[in-house]
Amino acid sequence: MTDDHNLKSSMSQSVAETSTQTENENRDVKLASSIFKSICIHTDPVRLERYSIREATSQLSESKEKDNERKEECEEGEEDDLENELQRRLNPKTPEDFELLQSELMQWKQRQNRKIVVTARNPLHKKEMTVKLLEDEAKLIRKIETLKAAASETWKMEKLEKIMEQMTMTKEWGTADGMLISVETPEIVRAREMKDAFAELKKNVVNVRDRIELLQNARTLIEKSGDHSALAKDVSSLLDRELEMLNTTELGSEFLVGLRKRMLNSFAKLVTHDNHVVSKANKAKFKVHSQKPEDR
Repeated sequence: MTDDHNLKSSMSQSVAETSTQTENENRDVKLASSIFKSICIHTDPVRLERYSIREATSQLSESKEKDNERKEECEEGEEDDLENELQRRLNPKTPEDFELLQSELMQWKQRQNRKIVVTARNPLHKKEMTVKLLEDEAKLIRKIETLKAAASETWKMEKLEKIMEQMTMTKEWGTADGMLISVETPEIVRAREMKDAFAELKKNVVNVRDRIELLQNARTLIEKSGDHSALAKDVSSLLDRELEMLNTTELGSEFLVGLRKRMLNSFAKLVTHDNHVVSKANKAKFKVHSQKPEDR
């Protein structure tokens, strides 16, 4: 009985070991099969070709999107460049703009001369075409000169406005102990008042009463300054002339453009008339030594 029991126990243990071994082998086979399938999938030519096509299509799509973005940016940049070039010709402002116009005028004349040589039927026709070309050239030159004069006035006015801005700035002087003292002299205060009056006169005021009030304020400001120079008298005369025209006539603002332009130019020159903010007397009065004391 004991031997039978030992035999059964041994057989059961052997069967259990065999079953465990079989399960392990099956698991290894499944794992190997899975790995093999994965390798086959990634090495299969058809699948690889499909994967390559998808990848290439995706890259091509991204490349097209980037190309379109760059193209749009280039088109926008070209439009801006064209607009800038057009403005340089229609509204030239700098010396370079006028040099460009002069150069293009010469090129245009050369093209027209070549056209005359080719298309003229006889000497008389050639002479007529040449006369017409010279007339057109003269018109273009006059137009360029008009634009140049307008740009020159703009340059002068911008320069005067910069000077006015500098004249109204508070002066700062250094002391011996390194401190800064801010000083506003009577000249600075007056320059600021004149600058504000100039800015008001420069505005396009439609209401006649408001315009009259601005002119009267500017007139009073000049009188209070005590300036009896020829320039101050000229500005006062121009102010009085516009006041008289506004009070006695019903002329529109378009008839006063020339008078107002002359008055503004003279007024701006009057503001910058001294070219210095502080007079010699006030310099001496407010003078502060900036040199530091010598080390003891």
